[in-house]
Amino acid sequence: MWDSTLRPGDNLPNDVNIKIFYYLDGDIQTQLNFRSINKWCYNNLHIVDLYNIDYNYNIKLNDEILKKYKHVKYLSTEFGNITNEGLQNLIPILEQLDASDDSQLSDIIIKKLNICSNKKITDYGIRNLDLKILQIMV
Repeated sequence: MWDSTLRPGDNLPNDVNIKIFYYLDGDIQTQLNFRSINKWCYNNLHIVDLYNIDYNYNIKLNDEILKKYKHVKYLSTEFGNITNEGLQNLIPILEQLDASDDSQLSDIIIKKLNICSNKKITDYGIRNLDLKILQIMV
């Protein structure tokens, strides 16, 4: 007999929940809904991609929303309302940041990015930065 109090995902093994959740990557609304299945999902499945999201969600991004998602690795601030303060806690874990056309971010936040000794950073990747001095220590 079907128990109407159970929701999809309640009885799935955790590793299956993880695979389903990351399969939904890029569909932020579905990921948020999936996280609400149960307490385990909410506490252990983290939103990491706020870069590949629909425009309608991107324009709503702001500092308060970023404070709720402490595991973001991919972020586009192009259409959102994000300031240096909003990015403070994400700097150590950010892997991709698109800050094009975002007039609210400043050099302060760029200076905190740890690019020292990172051989993956090339002149192609930083060619559009308006830097006065760039020191790369090897």
